[in-house]
Amino acid sequence: MATTRTSHETSASRSSSSSNSSSDSKEWEQGHDSSDSEASHADIATPAIETIPEINSEPKGKEELDLSLQQSQRGSLTRTLSRTMSRVRTNASRTIPPVSEEDDIIAQRANGRTVVGFELEDPGYPGNWSNKWKLAIALGGILMTLNSTLGSAMPSGAMKWIASDFHVTNAQQKVLPISTYLLGYVVGPPFLAPFSEFFGRQRVLLVTFLWFTAFTLGTALAPNWPAFLVFRFLSGLGASAPLTLAGGVYADCFPNPVSRGRVMAYFSAGTAAGPMVSPIIAGFLGTVSWRWAFWVELMFAGLTLPLVLFLPETFPPVILRRRAAKMRKEQHTDAIVAPMELEDKSLEKTLFVNILRSIQMFFTEPIVLLVCLYLAYTYALLYLFFESFPIIYQGIYGMKPGIAGLAYLPILIGACFAIFIVYYWDGHVEKRRKLHPDQEVSIEYRRLPLGCLGGPCLVISMFWIGWASKKSVHWMAPIVGGFPFGVGLTTIFISQLNYLGDTYEIFNASALAASNWSRSLCGALLPLAAAPMYGTLGVDWASSLLGFSGIALSAIPFIFMKIGPRVRAQSPFCQYLAEKRAAEQRKEKIRIENAKHEIALDNNLS
Repeated sequence: MATTRTSHETSASRSSSSSNSSSDSKEWEQGHDSSDSEASHADIATPAIETIPEINSEPKGKEELDLSLQQSQRGSLTRTLSRTMSRVRTNASRTIPPVSEEDDIIAQRANGRTVVGFELEDPGYPGNWSNKWKLAIALGGILMTLNSTLGSAMPSGAMKWIASDFHVTNAQQKVLPISTYLLGYVVGPPFLAPFSEFFGRQRVLLVTFLWFTAFTLGTALAPNWPAFLVFRFLSGLGASAPLTLAGGVYADCFPNPVSRGRVMAYFSAGTAAGPMVSPIIAGFLGTVSWRWAFWVELMFAGLTLPLVLFLPETFPPVILRRRAAKMRKEQHTDAIVAPMELEDKSLEKTLFVNILRSIQMFFTEPIVLLVCLYLAYTYALLYLFFESFPIIYQGIYGMKPGIAGLAYLPILIGACFAIFIVYYWDGHVEKRRKLHPDQEVSIEYRRLPLGCLGGPCLVISMFWIGWASKKSVHWMAPIVGGFPFGVGLTTIFISQLNYLGDTYEIFNASALAASNWSRSLCGALLPLAAAPMYGTLGVDWASSLLGFSGIALSAIPFIFMKIGPRVRAQSPFCQYLAEKRAAEQRKEKIRIENAKHEIALDNNLS
């Protein structure tokens, strides 16, 4: 059922914030990319018509914010983090208006027009769709991601024949097919997120998947080395879309954090599965022709395409905009609008803001910075393996490329095993929540223990593979060492990405954008150092160097388990979100009291 409200009703209702990627644009007039609202859409399905009195309590002023920050500075590490935050305090206070102003902004812009919104049980809201339909959407996201990551490492198993065909002898150039693909992951996300805000997630995913498929065809038909690299970059550009937008799709459809966390577990396993399987495919098919590896990739894309074609739009602001357009057409009036249509911004401005804010959060938000470094290290190790494994299994043990590709399977098995760990931990947290309903489960306790487990697994794997890779040691020893890496890879990604999402909510897209470009950049660059590093230090000490680096970085989730709440308390972004939640709770309380009063009046009259 289409739901409408007047501008005054809209100003009091939470559903105006629903359509926000939108009403949140004024929250960040200087810089908001409305895809940042993707993690908060669980809250947008609300009763359609409400009349709520003006709320007089104002959020903290800048002086109070400074005082609260000073009072929370305890310990040298906290003081360091506080100094980091103080550099952006002025900018944050300028770009985040008081929460109490938002409803007035919407009401002023509506100017008496009817604003569409969602009802509490609105069937058009993605969170209310059937479980079967939502699981089909989740499967589509996983398959698109599998296509993306399958293509990322496809050249690794066939590099011997690709280099021979294109007469490439330089070791550094042999790394470029993977690195150029990952550079597409760096360039794509800052543009795709705002495009999805304007045009919808479904359209962007469809167009980019067709783009990816077309340039995968180009890669298979590449006539020379430069054309091959260009096609690889363009393929990676299209392939970055599911990695960028799938998390938002799942946030739209799975408002429950447990359900969303489990879907993200499968998503992360799919992300890990692609790079593990593609070297095996390329290694065996390369004996016929390296181009057959890309023909198989193209066939898989063709099998996925029908599911992509039937994916629905899940982004609530765009759904409301289309609903408003349909109602205007049916009722022959221009007095019906969606909250998204009340914004005062352009695509160019949103693009600029999206890029700027992700960089700002990377350098000024300690949680974003450290989580990005942790994920970048993990991601870089994964893609470094596509250079180091041939050195180990083809160089030391003399295996053929196809057989050597099987060495990646223990990593895949470990990634799948990690899903059971995620399920167990989610069950444990939910059991604790039900046994102690009066005790709030912190974000850190819900998300970070998996990361605390994953770090040591990664470190153990690096030392295991490094010191077991010797001619005097059976080849099974280093291969088995890939299992803890798969466990660590998946648990770290699930833990850290969910931690970012739960911490930054409507600003999640900017935090994830910072994570995407930083880890993809490291994944593209570190493999370039593989040949000289392993050639100079040897497999044992090169792996140990990476393992020692991992020891330092694996402390990050432990640090945030200890001081995470204090760090979040100092973040202007988190302070704004806390004030926004408090304002919503006050509105809901007033709405309930008004409803009770109206019921009492009706009873008296009857």
